[in-house]
Amino acid sequence: MSKNEPKNRDKFVYFFLAAFFLITTLLACLSTGTYESGDSIQHYLISRYSFKHPGLFFSHWGKPFFVLLSSAFAQFGFLGINIFNILCATLTGLIAYKTAKLLQLDKPWLALVFSLFAPIYYVTLITGLTEPLFALMLIAGIYLVLKENFIASALLISFLPFTRTEGFILLPLFALAYLIPLQTNAAQNFREFMKTPHFNIRLISCFLLITGTVMYSITGYLYNHDLFWIATQNPYQGAKDIYGSGTAFHFIAKNEFILGTPLVVLFCIGCLAYLLPKRFIPNPDNDSRIENTIRPTSTERILIPGIFFTYLFLHSLLWWKGMNGSLGLIRVMAGVTPLAGLVALRGLAMLSSGLKKIPIPKKLSGIKPVLLFILTGLIIYMPFKQHRFPSALGYEDIVVKQSVNWLQQNHPELTGPDRKFYYQYPYLSVFLNNDPFDPKHYVPLWSTHPKDVAAGSLLIWDSHYGPNESKLPLNTLQADTTFELLNSFKADPATIPHDKTMFEVYIFRKK
Repeated sequence: MSKNEPKNRDKFVYFFLAAFFLITTLLACLSTGTYESGDSIQHYLISRYSFKHPGLFFSHWGKPFFVLLSSAFAQFGFLGINIFNILCATLTGLIAYKTAKLLQLDKPWLALVFSLFAPIYYVTLITGLTEPLFALMLIAGIYLVLKENFIASALLISFLPFTRTEGFILLPLFALAYLIPLQTNAAQNFREFMKTPHFNIRLISCFLLITGTVMYSITGYLYNHDLFWIATQNPYQGAKDIYGSGTAFHFIAKNEFILGTPLVVLFCIGCLAYLLPKRFIPNPDNDSRIENTIRPTSTERILIPGIFFTYLFLHSLLWWKGMNGSLGLIRVMAGVTPLAGLVALRGLAMLSSGLKKIPIPKKLSGIKPVLLFILTGLIIYMPFKQHRFPSALGYEDIVVKQSVNWLQQNHPELTGPDRKFYYQYPYLSVFLNNDPFDPKHYVPLWSTHPKDVAAGSLLIWDSHYGPNESKLPLNTLQADTTFELLNSFKADPATIPHDKTMFEVYIFRKK
């Protein structure tokens, strides 16, 4: 490797990330909708109105640390929070590249491609979802461990549960990584290792993993007078009767939609590098560089595949048992797909090492760069194969927007700033430009009874949230003579996905 090659490689990485940021931002500007609009819009609304309602900075469902960091961006509208997530992704790609270099992985620039273009990861960028920030904090925490900056890692990772609650289950893995030597052979002298001052720093770092929880417990107490609000206000209980449950292999079965076929293959090969004994790892020339490339340390095993599979097992268990409000949404895996990208990069190194045993004619000696180019192109193509970009309104969102357009054109007097609305569908707050956290203007359907609806107010019922989260059947409203049906709207059958049902919106006025 020439002296200029690392510098040229860094320049290429920075150019690639700049292009990634600009192109994805352009797609966000051109988008009219978002992926997983229910949660995506609700997270945006919490960040958007957090300055007006400070209690939202302690929203358990909204994720306090996510709200804290994204709220300023959300003041510029939904595009603002899109740019926040795209910025998180750009930094994630950069840190994935630097992590690959620390691990001495071959072709480390591919780490950012593998990390950013897993289909389920890329589609979460033009949203208000929390997964991109979670992934950034996770990869940054791992990078700091590998740089032996344990205190900084611990302080950062301590706030991980306040970006996504699953972060709590990952804290012990970081504590374990802090307490073992970075080099595998150092474990033979573990007693001596424990006596070093360096070990004391590692031990302190383990205790610092509770920093985020302590700080949010205290600051939350100052606001809501409940020191244990993180536990007592858990919003993920008792939802099995609403969302149901499924197979334990649900997420594994959806691997193509999570990683895409090329990454799935490389990921499986990479797992072998973590599992197989040294004598089974191909190293045709006894090349020490290859040895470093395909032989991971114990720390890496814990922090990369260890965290990935712990996270996968947790969500598989929750969906299988119908626990903690799990919906079986595969987009939750976007939080750890950058780790899968690093495993896949090890898989590529192992595959390349194995292929060296196969003699290649001189005429075909230039085929490797071509194959690498094709592989990179296929991985970048996967998100665009599975999803539509720019993002468009979903078939439900289109109906909701139609209902609001009709209402504003035909009954503008009912949508004024002094009106109170009763509804559940998050996008209605955007289309109506209504503050969903001001009780003077909004009451969620799940928290009210039809008889308590204020006279002259609008109740907008939808078939997604109405009979489920709100537990309000349509026939209850239709049979109530105190409600006047103004209009109803149904989805175009041609736009309904094959696995979805007819979506309807009914606009009622309380007499």
